[in-house]
Amino acid sequence: MKSASSSRPVLLAASLATAAQGQWTLVDDFDDYDTSTVTTIGANGAGDATGGAWDGVFDGTGNAMVLDDPDGEGAGDQMLEVWGIPGQGAGGWRGAVTDLSSHASGDLTIGHNTSATVFFRFRAASGGGNFDCMFGLTDSPADLDTNNAWQDFAVMPFLAGGGGGEADFRADPGGTAIADVPGDTWHNVWLVIDNAAKSFDIHTSTGSAGGILRVSGASYRNGLGSGDLAAFGIAERESGHVQIDDIYLDLSGQNLTHPVPVIDTDEDGLPDWWEEENELDPGDATGDNGATGDPDDDTIDNLAEFQAGSDPQVAASVPGDTDGDGLQDDWEWLWFGGDDQDGGGDPDGDGEDNLAEQAAGSDPTSSFSTPDDTDGDSLADDWEQLHFGNLDAGAYEDPDADGFTNQAESIAATVPDDGGSRPAWKSPAVGWTRDSVIATDAYMLDTGAPYGRVVNGVAHQGTTLLTFGAYQYGAWYDYDELADRSFVVLARRSVDGAGVGAWEIFPTGSEFIRGFENDNHNAITLGICPADGTLHLSWDHHGHDLRYRRSVLGLCTDNTAAWGSGMLHPEQSHLDPSLQTVGGVTYPHFVTSPAGGLVLTWRTGTSGDGDQLLSTYLPGTEDPADGVWTPGRVFIGRGGSYGGSNERCPYINGLDFDPDGTIHVTWTWRETPSSSNHDICYAWSEDGGATWRNRAGAVIADTGPGGRIDLDSPGIVFKPLDEQQLLINQQSQCVDREGRVHAMMMHRRGDDPVGTAASYSQRGTAYHHYYLEPGGRWQERRIPPDVLPPGSRPCIGHDADGNLYAVYLSYDEPFDIVPGRGVGALAVASASAASHYSDWRLVSALEVANEFGGEPLIDPDRLVEDGVLSVYIQENRPDDNGDTTAPLHVHEFIVGVAEPVAAGSITLSRSGDDAVVSVFGEAGSNHGLETNTDLSGDWTPVGPMVPGQGVLLSFPHVDGLLDDWRFYRVTSESP
Repeated sequence: MKSASSSRPVLLAASLATAAQGQWTLVDDFDDYDTSTVTTIGANGAGDATGGAWDGVFDGTGNAMVLDDPDGEGAGDQMLEVWGIPGQGAGGWRGAVTDLSSHASGDLTIGHNTSATVFFRFRAASGGGNFDCMFGLTDSPADLDTNNAWQDFAVMPFLAGGGGGEADFRADPGGTAIADVPGDTWHNVWLVIDNAAKSFDIHTSTGSAGGILRVSGASYRNGLGSGDLAAFGIAERESGHVQIDDIYLDLSGQNLTHPVPVIDTDEDGLPDWWEEENELDPGDATGDNGATGDPDDDTIDNLAEFQAGSDPQVAASVPGDTDGDGLQDDWEWLWFGGDDQDGGGDPDGDGEDNLAEQAAGSDPTSSFSTPDDTDGDSLADDWEQLHFGNLDAGAYEDPDADGFTNQAESIAATVPDDGGSRPAWKSPAVGWTRDSVIATDAYMLDTGAPYGRVVNGVAHQGTTLLTFGAYQYGAWYDYDELADRSFVVLARRSVDGAGVGAWEIFPTGSEFIRGFENDNHNAITLGICPADGTLHLSWDHHGHDLRYRRSVLGLCTDNTAAWGSGMLHPEQSHLDPSLQTVGGVTYPHFVTSPAGGLVLTWRTGTSGDGDQLLSTYLPGTEDPADGVWTPGRVFIGRGGSYGGSNERCPYINGLDFDPDGTIHVTWTWRETPSSSNHDICYAWSEDGGATWRNRAGAVIADTGPGGRIDLDSPGIVFKPLDEQQLLINQQSQCVDREGRVHAMMMHRRGDDPVGTAASYSQRGTAYHHYYLEPGGRWQERRIPPDVLPPGSRPCIGHDADGNLYAVYLSYDEPFDIVPGRGVGALAVASASAASHYSDWRLVSALEVANEFGGEPLIDPDRLVEDGVLSVYIQENRPDDNGDTTAPLHVHEFIVGVAEPVAAGSITLSRSGDDAVVSVFGEAGSNHGLETNTDLSGDWTPVGPMVPGQGVLLSFPHVDGLLDDWRFYRVTSESP
């Protein structure tokens, strides 16, 4: 750099913190170019300021320029600036590249099997715009101007981030941030290249300090770099302006000195820029201004503070903790890729601040790793040391084979290697009680449907079976063979405890017009507003205009006799009184609030590029002046940058109210339609979705002025998972009566013994249960995957006591496919609240001849109110017979029944006033319940004989416990 000072400065040729190494050769500092008439590089014939020394990436088109550095030290101090064209994908890249074999006076190519260091400085300009910028080296310089620049770098560190000049510097697009890049600040980068191993290290610093290692052994990309590295380039495809200057090469190997000369006017070993920045006099080498000065009285002199990068005016800022926050710099860089944390911060929301996590050696980015449990395995460190002498025990291991995992034994304070010492609790049993065929000809998609044939019963469907008052309601697509068309059908049946009536079926006349598209995303969802008794129905869209109908007032409350013709208002495509069509609707989901209200949430946009919206229903007061909806507001948006992607979509597991009216939502992110998902996130709102908070209670989005949750919202991720974890989207959540938030998520196990490169698979996965106690920490549990292998996406619900039940299809063998495309047995697993959900076990596995297809859904209300698990599931039909219909079932299980202690024995349980008799139902036999009040006379059948399913059967006797004396027996017969 050039000095504007009239004094006689001293030029220091290297960092004072690092001894001189090797020999730097200047590639370009951009100072010698005449930019008086032309500043552009390769701008389609508009001139080239570098005279061919640099070529424009995609011809530059005026987006690569040599400009004066406004912060330079004299006339002629110039730099290269580039920016891209947003929204053009591969066509948006702009930048510049230089051929190392001919740019300088000598050949600066980095030869095959050699090592070298490349130094450059870069700066992200503030003032708006996103960053999606690559710097690096390649062995194919000509390709940078003809192909997608993303594919043409071998060594490719990356700058990504939002507007305002704030960005992250990364080793690669999907890597962890290694430096926080504020706007208008120069950052130094050393790329130490090993062109034999085809890897590189990254060192960074600011000012004139030497390089500090940030990333070791990053791999070359794109299959390039097999020969000599012959070009250096920069390319950007967003609107943020990125500047680069002072490019140097040392072909002898690693060199971490700073090659740019610095000015030291008073010759005290402290550069002028550093003294000015820290309020010292660059012309005075004595007292507090000199190398041995100590203006902050921390016993560390100025020279040591300069070499360490600490602040000589702040006593708390010392070498090793330059920002004076009590956190060691190395620790902050290790966990956060920068030093912008503070000692009192709690970024993972586990209730332990950074100082406590640093002292304990726990992970400050994981809510599961705490000072008490540093390895985050749900086993307290003290407990592991006591029983195993180390921290190597697995939470889901069972060393004494007593049926209880280490996790369960630690919670119960029992001995994990003593089979006689075991927890007292046991998860609730369930007894299958009936199969109601709700439809014999429910519609199925064609054999070649890309997401599976089943459209009646898929995880993203929301609620399609629900109980309110004295009725259970259901909906499905039926098939009219004569018309060769499919229509929406509604049904209801009376429910009384464990008893049910016959289904009252009502064809709505609303056609499933997109059935021929073979896309099972176009599913049906139902909702009920208790405040005005209306039933709501939405169906048939995957990025289409809204299709929506609602009932007359009171249909589900004081006007139940209106069921039938005329009970539904005509179809509409709008919600609010403006009558404006709601477009781009995907995955609508109605949710009832404890106060009797109703909300609707849906996605707009596409997979990998969409937002989640919320609208509130304002109940009607008199028919036909029915209620209306508030305009939809985005509450989770697509913004932020991840791995080079600048938009994404949230996939919510659900949206639920707790008893106090607080809304809870969990979700994952997907970056592109073809990518896998990453991270499990959580937020809550206590004002109906107007403002949203993270687990720690901090407001992260106010939707009134247009705020929204996005990728960069702090404190939302409670389970960090990268895109390699087989994390499927749109799984399941619920909130129990105690306000505990539960999410059931299938993803790769930590002890994955299989491994697969597929985006979605059941191989090596398990169903992971995450739950959040009110005011507590997130906890992790797991359904044992070795009892019955995972299959479809799960559905989770709770009973009145907070016990949990998960239903899913278990596939005979795991597949590398999206869950829902396979067929299998209907599995039910349960866990007890008393055990803190550490006793998950399989309690039923129901199989039928044609197997089940799709993904099971449950009636959450009937489970809570009646203790009956109603499961909505469609039967499969063989692919080769051309069938387009299959029976749709509602299988029911009574929960919490007593289990027989021996084969052939029966048990008696209570469900309200109903008696429930349970027995193991042997497959191939029919079983029936009979009763008698005094053991004399004939026995009276209670309901029909039912076939044994090879599972626990439960026979309900409605009001059977109201008599003083009653006796029961179960009879069996071969068919």
